[in-house]
Amino acid sequence: MSMPRLSRPSLKITRRAEHNAADSFTFDVWSPFTGRYQAVPSLDEGMRRIEQLAGLIHQMWARKHPKNAELLDAPQPGEAADARWAELRINPTVYRSYDIRRSGRAMWLRAAGERAAVTEMICHNVGYARPAT
Repeated sequence: MSMPRLSRPSLKITRRAEHNAADSFTFDVWSPFTGRYQAVPSLDEGMRRIEQLAGLIHQMWARKHPKNAELLDAPQPGEAADARWAELRINPTVYRSYDIRRSGRAMWLRAAGERAAVTEMICHNVGYARPAT
């Protein structure tokens, strides 16, 4: 009997072309549990959320939970002419790894590096600069 595949949560940053201000960015988390993107107010909140989801999915996988097979990965994106986007997907294994994709390149690619570096990579892809704290 084979192990079910691990579904992966992701964080998508979208920049609307008609805006240049900080409010032109939206953050959405893909939840494999609901099969939908859910809006989050910030990049940091999105990262916290995908880490939580990855932890839950890992527990389900480790315990061979029967509902694990019903979890859904993020769909292939449609290309909106008025938006640039980048997405980071977390692989919910013991040792986390990350995949990224972006507008113009919708195929997932493995990203080398730690979470902070990969997060900066997707921010750079859409021109998002974190607010100064």
